[in-house]
Amino acid sequence: MRRKLEQFREALAASDPHALTLLRPGLAPDQVEERLSRLPFNITPDAVELYTWADGTFEKPVEILPSGYFMGLDDALAEFEQLAPMQDELDAMFPQQYRDCFRFLNDFSDSGYAFGRVDSPSEGKIIDLCIHDKWRLAFESLEKLIDTAIECRRRGIFRPGDIPDFFAYYDLARELNPGMENWSKAGA
Repeated sequence: MRRKLEQFREALAASDPHALTLLRPGLAPDQVEERLSRLPFNITPDAVELYTWADGTFEKPVEILPSGYFMGLDDALAEFEQLAPMQDELDAMFPQQYRDCFRFLNDFSDSGYAFGRVDSPSEGKIIDLCIHDKWRLAFESLEKLIDTAIECRRRGIFRPGDIPDFFAYYDLARELNPGMENWSKAGA
């Protein structure tokens, strides 16, 4: 996983060198593990790899995927702790199959991408937390999400200062992540 994250760093450097300066240094693995142990469920060890690679961003957010801004671990945990007590109430209004999850990429609203609970229907896969529809499985793993992010950069779906081409992103995600329920519906 570390090699894949470094490949993403290279793709980011080629497409938006300034964004590299915004990544916060990663945390020590034991710090990440201790903080994630506060969650009431287990998520994939890829979360430890992600947050030891980088701990979100300084000041200006960096998009890993279109509208997928990388949250620092403490920010993501604070959000989780704030929303978790409201889950039962929210679930009564908007039932979600993949309710137990930990968001690490956000879009500045209620959407984003999250690590799913490993002992739940998501089996630890990455979930798309769509604000307008039911939550769906989007990526088999963090590695598949990063593969998609690398290709978004390489193919020019991302350009600094431009709005991402979401239809091209959906097509790419569908191509690289066959069988994931999210992409069979996206952009349709």
